[in-house]
Amino acid sequence: MLLSRGLPLKQVAAQVGLFPAARFSRLFQRRFGISPGTYREMHRIEA
Repeated sequence: MLLSRGLPLKQVAAQVGLFPAARFSRLFQRRFGISPGTYREMHRIEA
């Protein structure tokens, strides 16, 4: 979802049921060692 849909982080968090978005970010960072924003930047496809 972070990459394929281009949704704001708040919407991604809502779709996976983690409120607020800060909670989603915190759990994502614990699991993957980077923030969701950094993950997006690292996997961004150049147009």
